Amino acid sequence: MAQVEKLELACEVSCPADKFYEFMKKDAAQLPQILPEYYKSCELLHGDGKSVGTIRLWKYTLGGPEVLVAKETIKSIDDRNKTVQHFRRRLEAYVQEFRHRI
Repeated sequence: MAQVEKLELACEVSCPADKFYEFMKKDAAQLPQILPEYYKSCELLHGDGKSVGTIRLWKYTLGGPEVLVAKETIKSIDDRNKTVQHFRRRLEAYVQEFRHRI
């Protein structure tokens, strides 16, 4: 039987909210250059990388040696409320789906 879990996370960032929102909306693919210890690569599979429908392939770690792979789709962008919604599916032997809003 499938199990559904929900995880909410809040964290502080040391930059203005508008700047963080614009980064996550337009430049998130730069994370492998900024945090190479966690993000190994980001490959654009479909779209322009900045709009709804964009699909990216991420390779990343959770701090250990195992490299995880996930396919991410941008589902919505709301400039008024400053939110970006992503749908992320891990591609390992087991499947986990993540939906997150920034």
